[in-house]
Amino acid sequence: MKKGLIVILGIVTALVMVELIVRFVIGFPISRGGEKYVFMPFDNVAKGIRVFGPYFEYWSVEGGNRKYRNNNIGLHSSDVDIENSQETIFALGSSFIDAQQVERDKTAVGVFQGLLNAQKSQYSVLNLGASGVDPYIALYRSLFFERFYKPDRVILITEGLHKECSNVTIFL
Repeated sequence: MKKGLIVILGIVTALVMVELIVRFVIGFPISRGGEKYVFMPFDNVAKGIRVFGPYFEYWSVEGGNRKYRNNNIGLHSSDVDIENSQETIFALGSSFIDAQQVERDKTAVGVFQGLLNAQKSQYSVLNLGASGVDPYIALYRSLFFERFYKPDRVILITEGLHKECSNVTIFL
């Protein structure tokens, strides 16, 4: 009985120590309900869209076991100033656009926003890219975010395995 209690106490102590090391020494982000799914029961293909809260933190092994953080509106790109911008651009695409394993300012959308800021333009570019998204699902992401941010321009970036399949489509 005494040996069993010591073994149980040892296991509990080890689990607590691992949790403390992972949380405070390594800095693994603590999920606080920042991820939500918006369900669309009217569609058989696109059952839901993943959205995140402002400054949602996550861990990526693809990016070298690092912690990343979304922007002020929960998207993976530079912080955007929606209130002071005159025009909003939606950038739609797959994981190549979302690029969750890349620093926010170094994604394609972050670089594009930086170039616009350097020209003192009043555009805000929203990174609506998401992993595994095709143009059909991107349409639903656009329609969902349109409820909160009215786009003046929409850019759909698609990629393929062959050079002739890749293109950028801009809807005005």
